[in-house]
Amino acid sequence: MKKFLAFVLAAVIALPIQSFGLTDELILTDPVKNTYTGRTEAASLIKNLNFTDLPTTHWAKEAVTRSGALNMVKGDAGTYKPNDKVTNEVALAFIMRVMGQEDAALKQAETLYKQEAGLEDPSTSETLWSLGYLTVARQKGLITTEQLDDATIPDQTQLDPKVSFMRRAPATREQVATWLYQAIVKLDKDAFKKNPAETRQKIFTFKDYQKIATDKIQAVEAITSAKIMGGDGTNFKPKDPLKRDEMAQILKNLDSIYFKLNGLEKRTATVGGVLDGQNTSTGEASVGRQFYLRASSGAIDVINYSVDVNSSPQTGTSDAVVYKNGNVGGLLTLAENDQVEYLIKPATNQVYYVQVVNNQLATKHIQGQLKNIDVAKGMITIQDAANKTYTYPMVAGIYGTDYAYISDKQRKIASLPYGSKVDLRLKNNIADVITYMGEPAVDIELRGIVIENNTDFGLLTFLDNDGVEISKTYLTNDIKVEKQPYYTEEDAVGYLDEIFPNFDYDPRDSFIEDIEPGDIIFVKLDPNNTDNITSISASTNYAMKYGKIKSISIDGDTASALIEYEDKLTSWYDFPSNIFVTKDGKEVPLQSVVAGDWAKFLVNQAIVAPGEVIETVKEVTVEGDEHFITNIIKGQVANIDTIQNTLVLQNTQNLEKNGWTDYKNISQFSLAGKDIEFYNNGQRVTFEYVNKYLKRTDGEVYVALENNFTGEKVKKVTFRTGRDELLPPDTILSADANGNFTIMGNSNAVSTDQGTIVRRYGRLVDHNSILPPDYAIVALNGADKAAIVDIDERPATSGVTVMRGRILSVDQGKSFKVQSFSLLNQTNDWSYTPVQREFAIDHNTLFVGGNGPTDMYKFIDYGDEAVKDKVYTIVVEGSRAVRVVEAPYPQYNSVRGTVYQNTGGSLSIKDAEFYTDKTGRWNIISNKNPILNVSTGVNSIIIRQNKLVTGNDVKVGDLINVMIAPSTTTTPKPGDTVSGTIVRVDR
Repeated sequence: MKKFLAFVLAAVIALPIQSFGLTDELILTDPVKNTYTGRTEAASLIKNLNFTDLPTTHWAKEAVTRSGALNMVKGDAGTYKPNDKVTNEVALAFIMRVMGQEDAALKQAETLYKQEAGLEDPSTSETLWSLGYLTVARQKGLITTEQLDDATIPDQTQLDPKVSFMRRAPATREQVATWLYQAIVKLDKDAFKKNPAETRQKIFTFKDYQKIATDKIQAVEAITSAKIMGGDGTNFKPKDPLKRDEMAQILKNLDSIYFKLNGLEKRTATVGGVLDGQNTSTGEASVGRQFYLRASSGAIDVINYSVDVNSSPQTGTSDAVVYKNGNVGGLLTLAENDQVEYLIKPATNQVYYVQVVNNQLATKHIQGQLKNIDVAKGMITIQDAANKTYTYPMVAGIYGTDYAYISDKQRKIASLPYGSKVDLRLKNNIADVITYMGEPAVDIELRGIVIENNTDFGLLTFLDNDGVEISKTYLTNDIKVEKQPYYTEEDAVGYLDEIFPNFDYDPRDSFIEDIEPGDIIFVKLDPNNTDNITSISASTNYAMKYGKIKSISIDGDTASALIEYEDKLTSWYDFPSNIFVTKDGKEVPLQSVVAGDWAKFLVNQAIVAPGEVIETVKEVTVEGDEHFITNIIKGQVANIDTIQNTLVLQNTQNLEKNGWTDYKNISQFSLAGKDIEFYNNGQRVTFEYVNKYLKRTDGEVYVALENNFTGEKVKKVTFRTGRDELLPPDTILSADANGNFTIMGNSNAVSTDQGTIVRRYGRLVDHNSILPPDYAIVALNGADKAAIVDIDERPATSGVTVMRGRILSVDQGKSFKVQSFSLLNQTNDWSYTPVQREFAIDHNTLFVGGNGPTDMYKFIDYGDEAVKDKVYTIVVEGSRAVRVVEAPYPQYNSVRGTVYQNTGGSLSIKDAEFYTDKTGRWNIISNKNPILNVSTGVNSIIIRQNKLVTGNDVKVGDLINVMIAPSTTTTPKPGDTVSGTIVRVDR
């Protein structure tokens, strides 16, 4: 049985490899609204609907397929016979199926079989099968008792076709129209309410309307008005017989009525993503494929295809009839980018039929003024230049309950740039990207903060008061520029010039080149061309602010910093990321400024209204060694001397990189400073409280000493009553905004509080400044409570290590474990170790799959894309994985030689030699022309001087040793290209 299951699974899973998210980047992350499954009877329907006499070019093939999928039409021995005339009995059978009466007809046939001796079994008798439908048609009032009696006469040739009902006579178009009308009204008396026959308008468009029988005019009027039947454009041809292909099209035209009567819905969508999966257990197995559809409303529907195998051994397939490119198949024929119509039954969550109407994704851009975003309905409305409004659905990924994404930035609904010009990217008329284009034409006076002044192209970009980015052009020779201060501060100017030497302050400057990033500007636009600036007024009121950086972040072209002044008040500042920064008189990059640094900020202040001041930072000067936390001490309270203002501790130790060191029996610290912070078990207390209640406390005391102009002084003192435990230094794996974090090597989460001493690169920072992948020493005091978190540079390692490891588990985005690994040594041998090992990962870790780099958050140990039990090549620095590569195991074969050409993706080597494990020897590949080409790519690992490098770092003249794919078992020929899996640059 296991072999049978494996065979079936292999047969079903052998499907084309799918690429996920190519047509819809958000399809797999947006919430799923509905999930539908196929039907088990679909496999039989698909087989029966592949009629041999219906080529892909036949005009009615889709109608026949759709009607067959809904069990309204059937064929005969693999053929449909589209040109055959529809007989009365067949037409009524079609209509009874539309009414949902097929089961009733079969029961009638079985009853007749039991009542009438000599009749054939209804499952094999065409006559009895037909009489079952005709009996139900009589019960529903479509035919009379006399007509049913005529139909039951075995010898139909005895009947007079002029007065008798002959069941096998061709059905006329007007007769079919009448039966359809009667059947629909029986089910829904209001079905044709909007098209009353009394108006008699539609039939008059046919030249032969007078040939329609009087008793059938009402039915023909209703059916043609509802577009269920039509003519040839000129005539209705009421007396002509109906063909089977025409009947199928008529049944398709019943969509709106049939769906309502049978609880079906028709939807349109685009296939945006496909996911495969499988499940096996004792005696059972299943495989499946999920099709993610972006519906025309913007919502996500999922259709499930599955095959279940059990010990029967019968397979149960959940599928649906699919019509694609003129062919009839199942759900497995669907692919990303297919635009589909699909019929579903909400009551059972089943899909009945899918038609691929197009496989070319319709992507376009439209622009207009933003009028409204309705997050409740998921709709966006814009207005074009002609004042016409258009409303489109949005994908769920670009809006939420109270926000929307404009130019990839989340903005509150109340503060969206209504009236401004936006660009919508539409995929099949669904908006999935909204891009801000600029202010509306009515605004001719604007103000804001300059982001960039491109004088080469005459383009000024700034943020307005709502934080919206605006770009306007100007003519350098025509624009009027004023840059004057609000107040005259000549003395302050000289003082500022000394502190900020890069800043050239001249209140008389009046050229466009003097407008800088960070300037607060007021611009006036040309009324005849509102994209062009005619004049600029820039405010320049400079002041110096001094404080401690509590937090700092850089996002592209802008940066933000929270500054705490010496009076403990705070301010947020936004400034360009390319701002001029100095430290110790030298220019440094902004990225070198970290939380805890003390700095002076040159701030441009603009008074835009009484009490309203806009500030921008022009330059930053970071202090040097001042305010560094030079030492962190722990000990127990020996005495607090309030007269001398000293804290005396016994059994003190100093925290170093290798742990607590420098033991002293007694140490004394001055408490004379005014800004010392005292904490007791995380709660801020006063010195008076310390003196009154903590003089003889048990437990540990931790003291942070700050370097100052007068030497070391106490900056922070925290009392704790728990047991001290020092964790070995390692990598922070995760952290939240409240100071809680996890660290490699410690299974429990660690919490902090305001009393925790957090030293970050020598600066004292808040406990919420801990970030992954910081490298820290943590001293616990109590149950997973951090008393000290000392963050510093990761220690240097001897170099990179290459391993092959089998994945055991993944802590998503933080670390992963291998259940065993092999270590590559200098002789290209692998040393196997059957032990587990854990590696930290971060945003600098490069994950490379078979098709190139992948997102670190797709490296998971669950679901269809699980990497568990897979083997990867891992490049390690210390305890951190710097590269995780899906690549073959280069175990036996290598080449080496001297590089004489590097084309970027290929290294050409001379004096090429080939090594195989079978011989254990290096052999030159040719005595005449020993050259080879070594291809390198993102899956290649290249190591030079014990460091991970790229192919561009390999130089002509380097001697390289290349471990190649295991498929190469024979000696390469001169000029061959081999795939370089691991490349060592020996010199």
